[in-house]
Amino acid sequence: MIRDLTYRYNLKLCILLETHVSGTKVEGIIRKLGFDSWCISDAEGFSGGIWCLWNGKDCQVEPVNIQRQFIHLKIKDNNNQSWHCTCIYGSPQPGPRSTLWRELESIAATNQGPWCLGGDFNSIISLKETGGNHNLSQDSNRFQKCMLNCGLNDLGFSGPPFTWQRNQIKHRLDRFLCNLEFNVLFPSVGVKHLPKLKSDHLPILLEFDTLVENRRERPFKLLAPWLLHEGYNNLVRSNWCKQGDLINNIHHFTEKAKEWNKEVFGHIFRKKKRILLRLEGINQNLSFNNNPFLEKLQRDLWKEYEMIVVQEESYWIQMAKCKTINLGDKNSKYFHQKANGRRRRNHVNALKNSDDEWIDNVEELKELGVSFFKSLYAPNNYNLFLPDFPVTDKFPRLTEAELNHLSRNITHEEVKHAVFNMGSWKAPRSDGLPAKFFQHSWDIVSDSVVNWVHMIFRNPENIAGANQTLISIIPKVPPPENFAQFRPISLCNVCYKIVTKVIAERIKPHLGYIVSNTQASFIPGRISADNILVAQEVIHTMRMRASGKGLMAIKIDLEKAYDRLNWNFIIDTLKDIGIPENIVNVIHFCISSPTMSLLWNGSPSETFNPTRDIRQGDPLSPYLFVLCIERLSQLINSLIEQKKWKPIKLTRNGPHLSHLCFADDLVLFAEASKEQV
Repeated sequence: MIRDLTYRYNLKLCILLETHVSGTKVEGIIRKLGFDSWCISDAEGFSGGIWCLWNGKDCQVEPVNIQRQFIHLKIKDNNNQSWHCTCIYGSPQPGPRSTLWRELESIAATNQGPWCLGGDFNSIISLKETGGNHNLSQDSNRFQKCMLNCGLNDLGFSGPPFTWQRNQIKHRLDRFLCNLEFNVLFPSVGVKHLPKLKSDHLPILLEFDTLVENRRERPFKLLAPWLLHEGYNNLVRSNWCKQGDLINNIHHFTEKAKEWNKEVFGHIFRKKKRILLRLEGINQNLSFNNNPFLEKLQRDLWKEYEMIVVQEESYWIQMAKCKTINLGDKNSKYFHQKANGRRRRNHVNALKNSDDEWIDNVEELKELGVSFFKSLYAPNNYNLFLPDFPVTDKFPRLTEAELNHLSRNITHEEVKHAVFNMGSWKAPRSDGLPAKFFQHSWDIVSDSVVNWVHMIFRNPENIAGANQTLISIIPKVPPPENFAQFRPISLCNVCYKIVTKVIAERIKPHLGYIVSNTQASFIPGRISADNILVAQEVIHTMRMRASGKGLMAIKIDLEKAYDRLNWNFIIDTLKDIGIPENIVNVIHFCISSPTMSLLWNGSPSETFNPTRDIRQGDPLSPYLFVLCIERLSQLINSLIEQKKWKPIKLTRNGPHLSHLCFADDLVLFAEASKEQV
């Protein structure tokens, strides 16, 4: 089995723990496994044992320290990259493990450069790594303290959540840790829990290229360093027609930007390396004699190097999507780690299929994801027909002045306000242009943007040309086991979001009047904490109630509420409110004309057309959702009027209370009786 794993995953270094073998038998077993070099910490009787196996042609390995619970190695690969690796087998007894923590801290104090640790630590660092324990032992606290003192981070994993199981007891005892330098040297490193073999431990695999994607499949993306280049403004100005169609302008600019990136801007990391090598050569020449030409060249190269450092910093800040930029943090290594950590958390290497089997093949995973989201957004035989809602005309009526304000012509100021109130470097869309592109070059692009928005409000069906959506999936739990444990975020094009943001800004001031006080989310002037306080008071009263009628509270979470919302119901709700027809028509085409594509580990999948849902990531979606949920509140109030729902009262003369809304979470209150249930 070990030979099969070595062949399948092309292992360069194999670590075997609890070998239970020592003496003359060792060499024969290792050679049968296909390795020509090794370093071992012998088992004592049938206890312990660490084997580190490798082939000399793959890497150079130098044993530095061999102890009962670890082997510390210095490794140099065929790319001349060096780092330290510590192979761990923690004692099953807490006492000897304390010695291990102290020895690791001693290594950290003297270690220079990248360092990785992996193996069976026989300890956990959080309750999530147990199958049901309710507290952490002192040894776990010492392990956490050791990691902190050594500057180590857990590399995480994909696959089954536990690495050891005996009967019904499960733990994650095996892991890989690394320091910041290792993370910077190997940004694409990742850990995979492999299927269980005969042992009660799962094999774990450290891969160095888990985040490497097919660059040809990745969509275009505007890079932050481009904006710092002296030729960028000219690139936009020469490839953007001010009075031209916005969509055509975007397509033309992105094609030219790709060429400019290759021919003019170049690869900043390679340029940085090249400049450092040239500076090193110049310094060697100047150390022997003075040369005015080389001295001038040295000054010019230093200026170019300083600019590249700034560009590199802006690149990593963009990749990290970190708000620390607002505080002026200038630490590229920090942002490098943040970017790699975010990519590693969101990168998926293995998931369960519908038969509860783990899948790790890239193409199979992508097909599984597309199938899941197709069934969610575009289920077979989905009926768009909507029966009449039993409650209508319950919304407060807007005045004629308010309706005229909603339906008035779009102004240049509204469009500009929408553009400049978007997050500058939000995740890239299918066209690759973030809001920062429009904000930075507003004097050049404003005319075509405003003209296009005017055209959409005259002919809303044309919004389909800008309604391509990438679905980015964010894990809800670490690590996810299936696609239901992801939160889908829709990456809509900025030009599309300008339209919906203009509408949202018009509707938002009226929500406090239209939506009842039971809803606390997304309403200006209200906060969820208000409803939380009310709910706490209700629960407190229910607990303290000594006599009288019983009360009950039911918490409801509407699963995938955004994703299952019927488009016709949304339009019916807007008409019931009395929203002007021109605004309703634009909203109708906005929500019903998208094409979707799953962004799987950086690469888009095939496209499909949804038949329901409002997208998380669309500025208008939260407001449409609370308006639709308000109709549920109206239905509850109607049942109260019909005496079919008996709300509760906290005091004799207090108001009736039937429900509270927290966006898609509801708490229902009623008298505790069989009839009410």
